[in-house]
Amino acid sequence: MRRPNTATITIGVIAVAMTLIVARAVYAQVPTVKAKGKAIEIMNLLPGGVPVVTTVDLFTVPAKRRFIVTDIIFNNDHDTSVRAQRLTRNGGNSAMGFITIPANSAFSHSFGTGLVFEEGDVIGVRNGDTVGPTEFTVTGYLTK
Repeated sequence: MRRPNTATITIGVIAVAMTLIVARAVYAQVPTVKAKGKAIEIMNLLPGGVPVVTTVDLFTVPAKRRFIVTDIIFNNDHDTSVRAQRLTRNGGNSAMGFITIPANSAFSHSFGTGLVFEEGDVIGVRNGDTVGPTEFTVTGYLTK
């Protein structure tokens, strides 16, 4: 059996890397939870860099609607870890536990049943650390 040459190995490594990059981009755009009711609109909420010790409100759920958060991604592009990253409800109340993200890495989570925000709820993200800014992606959908 012939052994693969360097070019073949290089092409294989590049193919795997490109697959992972594309998969990450698709993962951030497609909700992973089946709709609880009819999905009206799929949304990606991208606040950009959230400054240190700051909460950014992303979206207020409209009347007679619910917003189901399906996925979150926190990115830390800094040389130190960031602590106390979280999704918030109504101006700073934590909608989930605090997350610590190691240096130069990301944390992603899919909610198996979705995280429900009712009409009038304000969805936000908080960078509760003195390191920042931190990038967030929140994916979900509106339903009746």
